[in-house]
Amino acid sequence: MEPVSVERRASFRFDPEQEWRFVCYFDLECVRVVADLKFGRSSIKEERAYRDLQATAQTFMRWAERNPAEFVFHAATLERPEEGPRWQVIPAPRSTAQLLGFQHRVAQVARMIAHLDATEPGPWPLSADFGWWCAPRVGGEGCPHWQDCPVGGGPTSGRGS
Repeated sequence: MEPVSVERRASFRFDPEQEWRFVCYFDLECVRVVADLKFGRSSIKEERAYRDLQATAQTFMRWAERNPAEFVFHAATLERPEEGPRWQVIPAPRSTAQLLGFQHRVAQVARMIAHLDATEPGPWPLSADFGWWCAPRVGGEGCPHWQDCPVGGGPTSGRGS
């Protein structure tokens, strides 16, 4: 892999008339691969790669830029594990249908935020104080409001958790 950028900021507007943008940062970009570098106490499992919003967002951004790329985690554990390698490459492929679904969800959430901002003072009410995720809560990560959120897994969303 030959890097073409490191820590690049990318932004996308769904409509040129919109005030808001979707923004992401790429750790490492190559011609056809986007890699996110992770260091932690445990390795990244395929289950996390499958549902990880960062993988979806960065794959979407490259797709929206008409420069598609595969997303992979380059993950290392802080301490050498008893079994297996310390460094792993974990692919997180996304289909076109998944990217279109993500685009729809981001646009829907943005419309709701814009509406609430225009009609109700105060912060976005369907978020935790320490961050915002539009993903089910799994293993301590994700939005604690997912089950009740109209764009998450709530009954009005038409999606299950």
